[in-house]
Amino acid sequence: RHDRSMCMTMGTVIPFGNKPWFRYTMGWMTPPNMVMLKSLRRPTDREKSIREQVWQDAGFPAERLTESVNKSHDLFEIYPLLCYPCKIIDNG
Repeated sequence: RHDRSMCMTMGTVIPFGNKPWFRYTMGWMTPPNMVMLKSLRRPTDREKSIREQVWQDAGFPAERLTESVNKSHDLFEIYPLLCYPCKIIDNG
């Protein structure tokens, strides 16, 4: 959650991390030490997370946002998506 490299994947590292029982009883322990969490995972779980995570940048016009999100859903079905605007300047 507060680790720049893991902010988008925290739900896969601690899937129950946003549940009230966890936040009330163990929320004080977060943000977790990512190195420790990774070392405690079984090799099969680490392999699974490597194969299921997608890091992809795509550029498209803003008017095609809905189409692009739908295409991402069809291809990957992985959330959350990080979308942000950018300005492309044609300098000739």
